[in-house]
Amino acid sequence: MLDLLETDLEERNRLDVENGSDDMPLLRSSILASYIAQRSGRTTDVAMWIMKALFADGSTSSTSVFQEVWHREHKNKSLRAANKRKREKVNIDKGEYGGYLDDESVHSSQASEPPTPQKKGMRPSLGEEVLETAYVETIPLRQRLFSLVSYLCYGLPDTPPIDFSNLYQKFEQRVKELPLTVFSSFINISTSALRTDQQVEMLQGVLFLFMPAGALSPRKVDRARFEEGGISPIILERCFLPYPANTIEVEDHAKMSLLLENLVMVVWRHGERDERFSRGLGEAVRKGIEARWEKINKKKTRGRARVASEGDLGARTVLKASDLRLGWLVEAIEESAATAEDAMDEDDGL
Repeated sequence: MLDLLETDLEERNRLDVENGSDDMPLLRSSILASYIAQRSGRTTDVAMWIMKALFADGSTSSTSVFQEVWHREHKNKSLRAANKRKREKVNIDKGEYGGYLDDESVHSSQASEPPTPQKKGMRPSLGEEVLETAYVETIPLRQRLFSLVSYLCYGLPDTPPIDFSNLYQKFEQRVKELPLTVFSSFINISTSALRTDQQVEMLQGVLFLFMPAGALSPRKVDRARFEEGGISPIILERCFLPYPANTIEVEDHAKMSLLLENLVMVVWRHGERDERFSRGLGEAVRKGIEARWEKINKKKTRGRARVASEGDLGARTVLKASDLRLGWLVEAIEESAATAEDAMDEDDGL
């Protein structure tokens, strides 16, 4: 389905460009654009509806919005009923259809009853771990779908189906709120289905949601690059790496560290060749690690002695591992820079 939507968008965009059509009529009538237009007539906030689809997780709140396609799709069959169905034989010549034409099997999905609302605070029946595992497996599909919506909105700048900035802001907010294990997989550039420029846009956008108010603005450091939606080594070193998150929550600091880790990696891999990290990279990383742990430790001192929750313990483990990887990245970048300098010296000596 995604292959079809992608081919449809790209081919229509190509033909519009070849025809010199400024209003992009073919792209505007694409399959994806038509589907979004249908939703526009049913809800005032199409962007929010798309976010609900992109981040649907099988919970009660999701299944109440995206209801079953066929009768009792969300209902788990009992083992006894399943075994009974297996024992029933199918013999078309004798008119035995194995129960497939029973009244219960041919109910219309429109007649199905909506899922029972779940009380606040109750965990999904499937279990959080099962949901997260299934969620992680579908991340590339979710990212591809977002990429297609982004492509469509960018290709129709005058009258986009969704405001481009609003689309990214809502997307980044939903990414920020993901559970830590899912969040880690969602922002991983090594497995991401997003283009590099989209990865940078997303990583920076989510990171800004964690930045403290007093952090140095990238506009004061590399205005041109920042306003293009890009990033550079100097922005990372001066505006992002040295800071803690804007809360005392361990999970927020773990997420922030993971974002920084991936941004350093993407700049090192795909950054401009004439832009390199300075000798101050290691100091910026060290300062940020210390600042994050110092702020986290304030949580222990507030109020009475508190026992760390299971979530906090898990987040601390993730943060420690991210600290180590940031340190390894610094070492690898410094070693790579030293090797490049030695090669240049050898070339100058020839």
